[in-house]
Amino acid sequence: SLTDRSDFANREEADLFVSIHANALENDDSYAGIFTFYHPDKQSSKTPAEIIQGAVSVASGGIDRGVRSADYAVLRETKMPAVLVETGFMTCPNELALLLDTGYQNLLAQGIAQGILTYWDK
Repeated sequence: SLTDRSDFANREEADLFVSIHANALENDDSYAGIFTFYHPDKQSSKTPAEIIQGAVSVASGGIDRGVRSADYAVLRETKMPAVLVETGFMTCPNELALLLDTGYQNLLAQGIAQGILTYWDK
């Protein structure tokens, strides 16, 4: 559950929480792109969100939809900086094909990892 994820990160005293998802949008199969979210009350999460968003967008070549704040449970309930990366839209056939491709998945993972490393180097 979402609570279990946050509880685990808090119990393990993680330094950064990164939740990775694939998005969907009802009634629009053309919308595509990558978003990264942080909680509006946790400004400590904004910088890692910006860095990870930039890195994953560059590495994957995906559409950069930017950084936004949202009241998602995994962002709200974690005690450490936390971000949620939406890697693309499963409801967009072209993007779904990319999301199912292991090569593209590796690019996304490399971008997220590079973003984390860049954040820690600051």
